[in-house]
Amino acid sequence: MGIVKWMKRPVVGLALVLAACDAPSSDSTGDRLATERHERCGALAAHLVELRLAEVAVDREAHRRALTSALGDRFVASCAEQFDDPAIACAMAAPDHDTAGQCLGGE
Repeated sequence: MGIVKWMKRPVVGLALVLAACDAPSSDSTGDRLATERHERCGALAAHLVELRLAEVAVDREAHRRALTSALGDRFVASCAEQFDDPAIACAMAAPDHDTAGQCLGGE
């Protein structure tokens, strides 16, 4: 075996190992997408609370706390599983609670 052929094997092997280490795995990509969806759903929950508060004239902070608590983590988890990105984006752009509900499949 010539020296060039002998040198190519480790170089090719090393290149493959480095490429595998550098490439994100499908699991990490899936985790990142799930985290991003979870964050968007958290923002959506806050937006829905603010839309509801637009109808409240008295003691807005107490209402904000109550609405935020009522939605809670359960809404965020359900949203992340149930709604796709276009529905979430539509609801985030909605100017009122009824429009947001329509974006999310409500009547």
